[in-house]
Amino acid sequence: MKMCWSEDAVRYHSEILDYSIPFPHDGIDWPPIHWTREYGAPGELDGNDKLQAVSIIPKPYQDPHPEIWYPFALSDKTMIEAAKNNAVPWVFLSRPDQFRRGAEVYQQAQAENGRQLEIGQNLGTLRVCSIAKTRAEADAAGEKYISEPWNRYFGDGFGYRVVMRLPEDDEKYGDEPLPSHEMSWERMKKVTYGLSGTVDDIKRGIEDIIKVANPEWFGWMLTPQQGWLPREQLLEQLHIFGTEIIPEFSDTLGKSPETPAAPAIA
Repeated sequence: MKMCWSEDAVRYHSEILDYSIPFPHDGIDWPPIHWTREYGAPGELDGNDKLQAVSIIPKPYQDPHPEIWYPFALSDKTMIEAAKNNAVPWVFLSRPDQFRRGAEVYQQAQAENGRQLEIGQNLGTLRVCSIAKTRAEADAAGEKYISEPWNRYFGDGFGYRVVMRLPEDDEKYGDEPLPSHEMSWERMKKVTYGLSGTVDDIKRGIEDIIKVANPEWFGWMLTPQQGWLPREQLLEQLHIFGTEIIPEFSDTLGKSPETPAAPAIA
């Protein structure tokens, strides 16, 4: 991706996956040769009008390329790889001890690559939110519209129930994945992946996350709710989040020196 963003013409063969850009590397017939001669990048065509490289357009506005994000960061390996590329890992681990460890691994890996960052700097965290006028209403909606679809999609399909493990699960299940019947909104709240309740409850939940690892970015992962939660309720929650919750965590509001820097909201 960085080659495509930063180089005029790309020629690439992967050592991991069996593919080449362009394919095949020894050149292919290219019908719009006149167009490419006039508007293409140097090196796209050889002297026999065979395609030798691919020009990627449009070029990104950022120089040399946009900030790189790593979604669903779970392992030390991903944190270290993100640090090597100075990319933002979006940490899926939410249990406070695991989230803190991931942030520390990333910070240490950044230091080993010559960049001294504060804990949580250049790091994002993913959560789901259920906002209502009462905690009971929020929990009922979280169980119906978040934990159930999340479990059916991410749990059954991709094995992300590992994110929901509690310390006692190690003795109960060993290395076996969490079974589907263990998944619930209550469990999501226990590992602090699910934030539930009133506006004030959500604010306090975000404050607790900041205390653990002070992430620069906070992402509300709306995938489970979209298409399940009635549209009007979803729009209302987004409106409440944008008008009543985000402002408390805006860097422009002038926090006191002892207050951790607020996370950006994605």
